[in-house]
Amino acid sequence: MRLLGDLSGKKVVVVGLGASGKAAARALAGLSASVTVVDHAKSDSLLEIARLLEPLGIKCHLGGIPADVMRGAEMIVMSPGVPTDLPEVVAVRGSSVSVIGEMELSYLLCDCEFLAVTGTKGKSTTTRLLYAMLSEAKEEVIIGGNLPGMPLCDRVLDLSPDAKVVAEVSSFQLETIEHFKPHIACITNLDVDHLDRYDDLSEYHEAKLRIFENQTEEDFLVINGDDRRLRELARGARSKQMIFSANRVSNLDGAFLESGIIVLRRNGEVKPLISRVDVRIPGLHNIENVMAAGVMAAAAGVSCSAIGKALRNFRLAPHTLEVFTEIDGITFVDDSHATNSLSVRRALEAFHKPIIIIMGGKDKGCDFRELLPVAKKRVKAVIAMGEAGPRVRTELGDDLLVVLNKGEITDVVAEAKSLAEAGDVILLSPGCSSFDMFADFRDRGKSFKRAVFNIFSGEDGRHDKSQ
Repeated sequence: MRLLGDLSGKKVVVVGLGASGKAAARALAGLSASVTVVDHAKSDSLLEIARLLEPLGIKCHLGGIPADVMRGAEMIVMSPGVPTDLPEVVAVRGSSVSVIGEMELSYLLCDCEFLAVTGTKGKSTTTRLLYAMLSEAKEEVIIGGNLPGMPLCDRVLDLSPDAKVVAEVSSFQLETIEHFKPHIACITNLDVDHLDRYDDLSEYHEAKLRIFENQTEEDFLVINGDDRRLRELARGARSKQMIFSANRVSNLDGAFLESGIIVLRRNGEVKPLISRVDVRIPGLHNIENVMAAGVMAAAAGVSCSAIGKALRNFRLAPHTLEVFTEIDGITFVDDSHATNSLSVRRALEAFHKPIIIIMGGKDKGCDFRELLPVAKKRVKAVIAMGEAGPRVRTELGDDLLVVLNKGEITDVVAEAKSLAEAGDVILLSPGCSSFDMFADFRDRGKSFKRAVFNIFSGEDGRHDKSQ
């Protein structure tokens, strides 16, 4: 293990009892630390998790964070969803207690090489693509991090030092790193997101840029060559930079789209990876994700043939531009994972049919007016729902047909049906988080699908191509 030393009897407090906190607590208890988990919430689901952790010797305090527990800690591990300015944490920060995040802990718990992906959008798909490429090359590799339900803490302990960890890393996780140093890091792009957590855009971007702050000349940084702001901000990196670009071919090392072929340039040598038409996931943004993952895989030593084979077999994860059925000539797309305006824009760009888009949810502060240049060309109507629905209507209603629906998802889908005809796309791409109406984005996507089959066919799942 990197730098942690003997944890036997060490008093560790894990803040937050979500999936990451639970994984961190289990890993630390397995190393004989004295572990206490605290959480302000006290739901039935958290009480059940606490009950399962108690036989492992893990204490749980729910419904508040006791000051004496925090004062007695020798190490505090923050779950990524917990704000770092939590008063109970601020009160002990600066003392002898070490405050780190769950991603930092995962890194410290093993000696493996990390390949890490961050960015405003595309990081999940790029991470999954990279994992597929390394798997095709028969590497010992695991995937996890910010991906739903895939924390790394309790999975890295059994890996050999030669294994590779492919990690999606969020800005929240990067806020609490100290030593985290991926050998190969990627920033897919920088745009507007999470202004409900950060004071301004620069603060959000600074968190993202921490992914390369500990890298050295022996490491690699892969960036989007078409993102001018990102290129400027990454100038201070010490690592070797490689780029990917769908818009221009460069003499720099990286991946490029040239005459419909994705090519890889390394040390002056250019090799084809795959034809664009053979990439089976829609949208130019996914071509960018393919190139980003391909550059990372090549830097990790994966052959072009293995990269190409992985790409030909790759499919998107559920709830990410998932074309899940067609009924009466109408195409239905579940893009519930789209939680900011950049991802919505990319979803709109992926389809060349009239679109009825369902937007809204818990407001994250994104500027929906940024969608207008592409939306005015492709959107037939907007159904605005949830907490952010009124703002969606205010910001888009002067230029587009926007219908505010204050009902449940079934009502929203029924509204979309009333506006749709054969040849249209009904697209759930909310541009907001899900927590005003749903448990998470997966629950939102599943609820959308159920509503579609109930309303359009009356026979749950009969038309479902994903079964």
